[in-house]
Amino acid sequence: MRGFILSINKAKEEDLVVTVLSINAKESYYRFFGTRHPIFQIGYLIDFELLSDNSKYLPRLKSVKHIDFPWIMDDTRINIWTDFIKALEKHLYDKTKVDDFYFELLLKSALILNKQNPKRVICESYLHLLEHEHRLNTNPICLICQNKIYNKVSLMQGYKMTHPECINQYSFDIDLILNFFKSKSSIDIEDKDINWLFERVKKGF
Repeated sequence: MRGFILSINKAKEEDLVVTVLSINAKESYYRFFGTRHPIFQIGYLIDFELLSDNSKYLPRLKSVKHIDFPWIMDDTRINIWTDFIKALEKHLYDKTKVDDFYFELLLKSALILNKQNPKRVICESYLHLLEHEHRLNTNPICLICQNKIYNKVSLMQGYKMTHPECINQYSFDIDLILNFFKSKSSIDIEDKDINWLFERVKKGF
């Protein structure tokens, strides 16, 4: 099996409870002497087997191998990736069965994270996730006052659109944002704007 580590919690002594997102599930597993194994880091992709003794305890991880990516030793990229994984873990917190979209999204993002601006990769992935969950609103109506947005737009958590004056926040040209939502490409957005959009991703889904 393969999966991305979403969270790691210490159990007794040096053991760990590791939450893993695989192709069709999000499950927690037990790992003995986990802190002795540096491959257990949030956001890492691992290959593993399960050992279950049909008891009340969690299935146990065994034969764990870390699947490497070229950017894994880049502190900037790993920190950005970890922020995204933490936000996703909170979003999926109460779910155990998930469709393959989430695993495939992480895999696709991880494969290109070293080739592009990592914040752009994450912001674009965020849009794909919102669209998949039918929560990407492309109708330029302000969430606060319910009036149409014509020129400038601000974005709340989940990239929900509002008038800048309604929340007193950073603003964008409305056409730029609508094109971003439609194309899922950030090519026309400046780096300073991407930095702000990424901060919204960190706030959650």
